[in-house]
Parts: sequence; C-alpha cells; structure tokens
Amino acid sequence: MDTKYIRNSFRLLYGMLLLTVIYSCANIGSPNGGPYDETPPKFVSSTPVPNQINYTGKKIEILFDELIQIEKPSENVIITPPQMELPVIRSAGKKAVIELKDTLKPNTTYTIDFTNSISDNNEKNVFENFSFAFSTGDIIDTLEVSGVLLNAENLEPMPGITIGLHNNLEDSAFVKLPFVRTSRTNDKGQFTIRNITPGTYHIFALNDVNRDYKFDQPGEDIAFLDSVIVPSFELTTRQDTTWKDSLTIDTIRTVGYTRFFPDNIELRLFKEKFERQYMVKPERPDEKYFTLRFNTKLDTVPVPVPINFTPEDSTWYFVQQTEGGAAVNYWLADSTVWKQDTLQVQVSYPKSDSLNILRPQTDTVQLVLRRRPAEKQKKKKKDEPDPIVFLGMQVDAPGSMDLF
Repeated sequence: MDTKYIRNSFRLLYGMLLLTVIYSCANIGSPNGGPYDETPPKFVSSTPVPNQINYTGKKIEILFDELIQIEKPSENVIITPPQMELPVIRSAGKKAVIELKDTLKPNTTYTIDFTNSISDNNEKNVFENFSFAFSTGDIIDTLEVSGVLLNAENLEPMPGITIGLHNNLEDSAFVKLPFVRTSRTNDKGQFTIRNITPGTYHIFALNDVNRDYKFDQPGEDIAFLDSVIVPSFELTTRQDTTWKDSLTIDTIRTVGYTRFFPDNIELRLFKEKFERQYMVKPERPDEKYFTLRFNTKLDTVPVPVPINFTPEDSTWYFVQQTEGGAAVNYWLADSTVWKQDTLQVQVSYPKSDSLNILRPQTDTVQLVLRRRPAEKQKKKKKDEPDPIVFLGMQVDAPGSMDLF
C-alpha cells in the first residue's frame, strides 16, 4: 500500500515537472535588442565624390552606413544655385538620391545642403548640417558667410527664411533676378551660405512665398543689408577639448581651422507696407479750387497742365494736401481760370500696374463746376385771393343738464 502511494506521488511530481518544462518552451520572450542606438548615419561614399570638379551629370547618389530617411526634402534640402524646376530628392535604403532637372551652369559650384533633414530609419538620429558640393568647372569655390536673422519688431529669431546673395549690385536685381547663392535659417535664425565665389555681394532675406527666389510679391517679408559684403577667410587656431567622461577632461589641444568672414551678419526681417496706388476721382466742388483724390498718400504732388485755357501767370494755383496726403486741393489764383465752368488739365502721377509696380500714368481730367441752384423762395402772388376763413362757432355745453 505504501509502495503504491509512493509510486503514484512520483508519477504526479514527474507530470507536473514535464508540464512546467513544456510551458517554458512554449513561452517565447522578446529579445532586448542590445543598447539603444544614439549614433547618426555616417557618410560612406558618393557618386560623384565630394568636391569633384568637371562633373556634368544630373544624378547624385550618397551612400551611408545604415538605412536613412529624408524629412520633407522639398522644404529642408537647399540646392544652390537655386533650381527653377524642382529636383527629385528621395531616400532609397542607405542612399540619398538627387536628380536635378535644370540645365547645369558651366564653371559653377553646386551645393546640396541637407541641413538637419537626414536621420536613420529607426531611432531618428539626425545627421546635422550635412552638405555636399561638386563643380561643373575646374575649381571648387569654398568661401562662406554666416549670421542671424531677427524679427524687426521683437528681435526674435526667424526660422525657415531664405537667405540669398546677389553679385549684381543694382537695386532692381532683388525684384528681377533670382539669387545666385542661397541658404535657409535654422530654428535659431542662424544661416550659413557655402561655396561662394570671390567677389562683392548684396545679401537679402526673403520669405519666398512663390519660391522664385526674387521679391515680386508685396506680401513677402524681406530684410537686407545697406552695405555690400566681401567674403574672405583667415587661417587661425582654437582649443579642442577631449573628455574622458561627462565630467572629466582628458586633453586640451590647439588645432588649426579656416575662419570665414563675415560671420556676424545681422538681418532684420520686416513686411513692407503696401497699397495699390491709383486716382480715386477728380472733382471741382467750388469754383475757386479743384481736387485730385487718390487712395493713398502720394510722395510727389502731380502738376496740372492746362488744355482748354491759358493762365495769365505761371502761378495760377496753390497746392494744399489734405486727408493725410491722399487728396490734393488746387486753389485757383487766376480769375480768368476759376470763372470758367469747365477746366481740362493733364496730370501725371505714379500708378500701380498689374504686377503691383508703380509706373508713370498720364490722364486728361475734365473738371466741371456743378452749380447748386439757389433755393426758391415762395412768393405770394398779388392776384391770389385770401384763403377762406370760416365763421367761428362757440359751444357752451355744461357737464350736467337740468332735465326740467
């Protein structure tokens, strides 16, 4: 009896152990995957090679050491000189692929500035400030300028604004020609324009709404520097610190580097106050003066040229600006002029065209005096009979009546 009990107990214990082993084998755990990846992608190779000269191809492939992605390439990747036809920018596994659509300019250094758009595919570690350059000519231009863009109203940094250079120093270049070199401000308002040819430039900031790299929309915010800039450089040194850990310094050594100038440009962004300018209406409310009324203040007062009359004196009128400069009263000092009911004059003034650009406009204006008729007085006619007056009637009706 005891032997049988012991044998059954061993069988029960063996069965429970077997069930435990089977359950352990069936319960699959998730691997921990090792330490967290904090390293951004690294450049491996490219076609063409970095800073290659005499390259005329339109396709650029850049290989990294891991899978990558490009965040909003149409906004964050800056190609200079500016491309009028948008290029194709995409990630393909470990590669960044750029296909240019514009015709390449001869003897020009092209820069592809990825800013902070490249990151690895999983942990999103960003490869910061990565740029790539090649040249269609025999040399690579290497000069740089840098600075910061601030809001003119509150001096806050302005991110995501296009910064551009013009080697054409005429004032009209900003509204007629696209930039020759461009960059874009980061989240701190800082910018760097790379691979610049030696020369003299004007620098601008532009909130480029229609992406044509020139100021042709009145609503676009702008900034500019009054003086020209001349990019240059010098070889200098700086201190480089190697750390054992986050608290302990290992070594401090002096290293040489190239410092580019100017590196402290400050631009202040503002929006130009703009109104379309045109003449509202001419009028002559009184015989002694006439008025030319415009929708906004004029910088210069139009000079009227007589057409249907000849004044006796050159000073046949005096000018008075009213309504904040938007209306001009011309007071007539010559009696031979103001006695005329209709005056015809020719006036020239600046008027906004279809592109919102002020152009000289010449109009012939007819000024007619609208005389108000005198108020007619009602006069009694002599032969008109007096109105009929009916006899008056008096009624004496007391409040109470005597019945008898």
